[in-house]
Amino acid sequence: MNQEQDPFFDEPPRKRFHLRPWIAAGVVLVVAAGVWDQIDKRANRVQPAAAVAAHTIRVWAMGASETFGQGAGVLQSWPMQFAAELGRAHPTVKCEARNLATAGVNTSEALQFLKAALRKVVDGEPSAAAGDDQLARPDYAILCFGVNNIWNLHAATELVNAGDSDSAGLHKAMRMVHAAKPRDLATTPRQTYYLAFSGEGGWRIFFPDFNDPFLVSWVRKDLQTIAQTLKENRIKPIFLTYYFDYFPELNTLIRKLGPEIGVPVIDVEHAVSFLVAHNWVMAQTDTVHLNKDGYSFVANEVVKQFAPLAGLETVGAVHARAGGAGPIAAGEPTK
Repeated sequence: MNQEQDPFFDEPPRKRFHLRPWIAAGVVLVVAAGVWDQIDKRANRVQPAAAVAAHTIRVWAMGASETFGQGAGVLQSWPMQFAAELGRAHPTVKCEARNLATAGVNTSEALQFLKAALRKVVDGEPSAAAGDDQLARPDYAILCFGVNNIWNLHAATELVNAGDSDSAGLHKAMRMVHAAKPRDLATTPRQTYYLAFSGEGGWRIFFPDFNDPFLVSWVRKDLQTIAQTLKENRIKPIFLTYYFDYFPELNTLIRKLGPEIGVPVIDVEHAVSFLVAHNWVMAQTDTVHLNKDGYSFVANEVVKQFAPLAGLETVGAVHARAGGAGPIAAGEPTK
């Protein structure tokens, strides 16, 4: 028997070195490295979203109960949800919002509260030891005032020097709080108005509509003074309209006043009225105060209209720029 044919002499099959798999693996690694490099470059271009400290926007929200968040709590109010939504929609900024709203406030009280807050303002970061005694200067203040002027006449600036008036609303207020003359209404304790306002018949409104000349003059003057005070303190004022089914004329005044004095207007009245009309689960029974989902809806509407005023880019725009020439430098204007 030939030795080559003898199975006892057959050697085990030799392992051959196959080059193709190694070549394929090498190609995969090269391609993967290239892809990773592109991903890394894109990530670096979009990364200013992480470097938000260079582009922080500070916003004060000032208003009454609908700004404070009645019905959901201040942490679920639209200003606090606005800050979070703005950061998600515009990754090149970090929004720090402070809710300075007070339930039941009228425009004159709001002016007093604003002046008190401005006395605490510092440039840069407040001292941690100072607590609430220091406030960082905001870039913007979003203002939603006026609706409570129909019943709350406490500290009313328009009444300080008021004499006789033919205002039906003032005469009604004088009778309800037993004031001898119009100017006495301004010094009447705030609690008196609450007692006069909420009786067995529900809300008692001194001014049944916005046609009362005193009411129109009072709201206009106070809003103008508030806006001017903010401008003098290097803070940009923005008016906000809201949905008040019992006082729609207020928004008409705000829409007219804003352009007259150079203050932009964020208008959410129609969006909120649609929400209340078609999705009642988001609104409480009074249709003014919402739950957290309702305030989230308001926050998103405010973000949409605030962003162009602040010159902010959307997530899509940032990613589009990331595919362009060069990275976005930290702190680079996003206009």
